[in-house]
Amino acid sequence: MALMIKLALLTGMRKGEILALQWDNVDFATNTIHIQHSLSYTKEYGYHLKEPKTKGSIRKVAPPRKFMDELKKHIYTKKTERMEAVELWEGGKCYFVFSSDLGKPFHLDSPNRWWSRFLKRTGFKKIRFHDLRHTAATNLLNKNANIHSISKRLGHSNIKTTMNIYGHYLEEADQKIADMLDEDYI
Repeated sequence: MALMIKLALLTGMRKGEILALQWDNVDFATNTIHIQHSLSYTKEYGYHLKEPKTKGSIRKVAPPRKFMDELKKHIYTKKTERMEAVELWEGGKCYFVFSSDLGKPFHLDSPNRWWSRFLKRTGFKKIRFHDLRHTAATNLLNKNANIHSISKRLGHSNIKTTMNIYGHYLEEADQKIADMLDEDYI
C-alpha cells in the first residue's frame, strides 16, 4: 500500500487509475506510466476496466526514477506470486500492479480503508485518499511547474478545470510573493 500512496503523491493519478494499472502500462525503458483505464465495480459485472474519466485522462506520466526503481522490485514480487499461484490465479489475463497475492484487483475501498487506518495510527491530519491527488498538484505548483503541464499530468480535459480547482492556491502564492516584496519595499 505504501507504494500505491507514493504513486498517488508523485503522479496525481486517480484511485481507479492506480487500481487499474497493469504491468504492460509501465515502461521502464522510457520511465513512463501509461494511464489507459480506470477500475470500476458493479454488482452486475463485478470488477471491470473502463475508459478513464475523460479523453484527456488517457495519458503518460513520468514518475521519479527512484520510484521506478522501487516499482522494479515490486514487479519481481508480483511475478513470484503469479508463478506460485498457478491454477489459483484470479487475475485472468490481467496482471495488475496492485492486487491480491492471487492477482485479483483490490476492491475500490481497500486503499481508503488502509489510508484511514494509517492516518489514525500515525496521528496525521485526516484527509481522503483522493486528497493525495490534490497534494501532488499543490506540490508541483510549489515547485513552480507550469500549470498547463500540471493539467495534462492530472488528466484534466482542459486547463480551465485545473484553474478552477487550484486557482485559489495560485492567488495565495501570489499574495505570499507580494508579502515578500513588501519586506524589501523602500
